[in-house]
Amino acid sequence: VRRVVPLHRGAPFAGGEHSENGVMIRLAARGVVGFAERGLFQYRVYEASSGLKAYRSIAQASSELLDYLETDEIRAAYGRSFETLRSRVAKTAVRDYHGRIRAYFIKDHSTADTWSELIRHGLLADRRLRVPYLLALPRTLLALATWRVGLSPAMLRKRFTL
Repeated sequence: VRRVVPLHRGAPFAGGEHSENGVMIRLAARGVVGFAERGLFQYRVYEASSGLKAYRSIAQASSELLDYLETDEIRAAYGRSFETLRSRVAKTAVRDYHGRIRAYFIKDHSTADTWSELIRHGLLADRRLRVPYLLALPRTLLALATWRVGLSPAMLRKRFTL
């Protein structure tokens, strides 16, 4: 008889964001996650979705997920691959934030407001997110500039290899 271990002890995700990632990380550590060659779910965004307004809460939610990763249980479960896990989670948080800025924020704000949002964002406050954030910033600023002058991301990729 296998003992069932609860997936959550306490409430590490105050706002609920990234709780599904926490579950997936725990399941993967137990070897019960499978992989497929193609996506088996579809991400959806709609007007009432927090995804349209969540670019500012990503900093707190990402820090909470990284705090969760720092628990002894997760560190022990991943062993030597823990640093790789943490690095990939941080890069994913940054990519998510920059993607939302490009997709939603710049449509309703001036270039100056968008640059200001990018430069003062809360992801910079977390030492674990600072370096990946700063490394991704030039690409996002370039994408913003090209979007403002009417170039598509595909046109940008044709002209410059990023």
